[in-house]
Parts: sequence; structure tokens; C-alpha cells
Amino acid sequence: MKDSGVEPDAITLNTLLEAAGRANVFEQAIRVFEDMKSRGLTPKERSFRVLLGACGVAGNLVSAFLIFSELKRSGACLNTAYNALLQACGHANDIEAALSVFEDMKRDGIELDADAYSALLSITSSADFLTMEKARERLSSVNLPADPVESSENSELHVSDDSKTHLLRVFMLFMEMKNSGLQPDRVAYNSLMHACASAGDSKRAVKVLASMRSQGIDPDVVSYTSLMRACCVEGNLDRAFDVLQALQNDGLVASNLTYVTLIGGCLRAGDVERALELLETIELDFTHLLPLYQVVVEHSCSSGNIFEAVDILKRMQSAGVRPNPELLSQVALIAREQGLHEISNKLFYVANIKKPENNSERNELHV
Repeated sequence: MKDSGVEPDAITLNTLLEAAGRANVFEQAIRVFEDMKSRGLTPKERSFRVLLGACGVAGNLVSAFLIFSELKRSGACLNTAYNALLQACGHANDIEAALSVFEDMKRDGIELDADAYSALLSITSSADFLTMEKARERLSSVNLPADPVESSENSELHVSDDSKTHLLRVFMLFMEMKNSGLQPDRVAYNSLMHACASAGDSKRAVKVLASMRSQGIDPDVVSYTSLMRACCVEGNLDRAFDVLQALQNDGLVASNLTYVTLIGGCLRAGDVERALELLETIELDFTHLLPLYQVVVEHSCSSGNIFEAVDILKRMQSAGVRPNPELLSQVALIAREQGLHEISNKLFYVANIKKPENNSERNELHV
């Protein structure tokens, strides 16, 4: 457009800015933003929000805060500006920055809405315990009722380890949201579910799920996967499989993360066979099944059980899932370290064979 002598107008530049931002092409988005500034053009409020999101995904919060200042000067709604910055902190997984923004909102007299609380809950529930400990003072002023999910109960949330402490802080923030008269949305509830999963507290996760339903919010795949993970962390594998069945009964389709969670639960319980049986029932294409099988193979390798790993590779082939060269080479290296040179050489040989021209043919693994 420029080469033809036609200068782009504000509409064109806003479109370019939003396209680059949504594609998370941070540097290109910044170039368009700087071009607009040099022309004396102000991006639309929506364009600012998209750009802030791109900054967060790129982990460049310095730029995000500078752009936030530009957004404020543009006369944008302060709630919108702050929420966009809060979400950028979430994209960057920086809970310290998010909590700082949260405090600034309160100090500036900004009325916190459901979007702000949901964004902070999402990042708080995903933060590791050490990060949460650094931020604990900022959450310590919130009063915690006896039971954040069902205030009619008098049972306390017992804090016995790091993950339970983390769970406590997420519930505190959730209750601050409810006490402000705001209705938690699915994001907020799923953040609670995520924290319950990390703590291995399936009983509380079930309560959160029931609370969601009572508010007219249907659980989604993320909700069920978090409940499944809580069961797996507890070591209750049968209940985790029941959750998968409940998910399917609700007409939902399990995601790859759902299956990784359940397979991980099987491996945590030392039940490799059950993980393989699950894999053999999953109706997914090759590209989705390969990484799931890879999780099981790598588990066997990390346990030093090469013969089990080779057996899994054979079962993969029988199921029509061809192991890729990287996975074969990984097993071959560990076999060589254990002095199993014949197995190692055969695996390296299969790994280096060219892919067959006819897709119906396969490189058979005979070890």
C-alpha cells in the first residue's frame, strides 16, 4: 500500500494493529502502534486492549504498562484500561504485577467488576506456591468466612501443606468477589476448581462444581478436568475415571489435557496397563494420540524399565500409531546406557529408516 504511494488511514492501521496483536506478533504490533503515534493517530480502545494482550503473551510487561499509560491518556474508560492491563499480567503469568494492578485499581477508586476479579483469580489459581508466598501480604487483609463455598457450613478449610495454603488464598479472593456483590462466572469457578486440583481436594472440588450448577453455570471440560486431577492427586483413580464418564454423559468431548491428566493419574498410581487400556479406547487421530503414548513411554524410561518401554512402542504400532524417530532414539539412548546394545542398535536402526512412501506400510519394530 505504501509502495503505491497511498498512505494508510486510521481504520487500516487499527485493523493491522489488531491483526498483529491477535496473532501475538508482538514486534509487528508495536511497530504499527509507533507508526500510528508518529502520525498523530490514536488507536481505538479495542486496539489498545488487543495490543496489551500481545504484550502479556510476549512477557513484555514494561511495554504493557507504557501502553496502559497511553490508553489512560486517550480518555478510555478506566475500568476497561485496568482490566486490559490485568489480563496482560495474566498472559505473562506475573501474579506480583497483577496484584499490584489490583491494588492500584482500589487506590484509584475504580469499581472492581467481575472481569477484574475473574482475571486475578485465574492467574492466582495458576501460580505456584512460592510465587503465592511472595504475594501473601497483599491478600492477607481479606477476611475469610468459615467455608467460602457454602457459608452455612461451619467447617474450616484446614491448611496442612503448601498446596492447601495456596487453595486458601484463592478462596479468599473468590469470597472478596462475592462479598462485593458480584456474581462469579465460569472463569472464576474454574479457577477455584484448578486450585482444588492442585491441592488434591476432590471433596471441595465437588462442592465448587455443585455451587456452579446452583448458580446456573454448567461445568465445562476445564471444570471436569480439574475435578479429575484432584482425584488423581488424591490417588483415587476409580473416581477419576468416573469423572471422565460424567463428562461424556454431559455431552462434552474430553480434551488432550483431560486424557493427559487421567494418564498421569494412572502412572502416578503405578498402573501403566490401565493407562494403555485407556489409550486403546480413545478415538483420536494419530497426531493427538502420539503425544499421549509418549507420556507413557517416557514414564517407563524415567523408571529405567526399557523392556516395558519397548513393549509400549510395539503396542503403539499395533494401534496404528507409529513412534516418531525422536521417541525411538530416546529409548535407544537409555537402552545403550543400560548396556542393552542389541535393543539400542535396533531402535536406532528403525528410527533412521526413511518414512515409507506408501502410507499403508509401516516400519515394524522387532526387538
